[in-house]
Amino acid sequence: MVRQPLYTETVLRQKMDATLGENQYVLKIDLNTKTVFCLVELTRKRMQKSVIDMLDQMVPLDYLISVALRYNTWKKINENLTWQQALQKTWRMMKEEVL
Repeated sequence: MVRQPLYTETVLRQKMDATLGENQYVLKIDLNTKTVFCLVELTRKRMQKSVIDMLDQMVPLDYLISVALRYNTWKKINENLTWQQALQKTWRMMKEEVL
């Protein structure tokens, strides 16, 4: 007897949207390697634990789950800070501060 999964990708994305908001995460599901990878936007840093708990409940046990924060990239820093502003900050501040 083949059992159907309790949750579909659509339902998972709807719950993620409800928890984090639309466009506040990147979710990649690879059925071949049985992996689920989620990047949570820096603005939702405090919700990371909730996302991990939700994925633990919804994703099948034989899947590897990985959740990380989507830190600022050089491109985003370059678009939002001048060199003068950047010189006043540490790399850690630029990487982790919401821009």
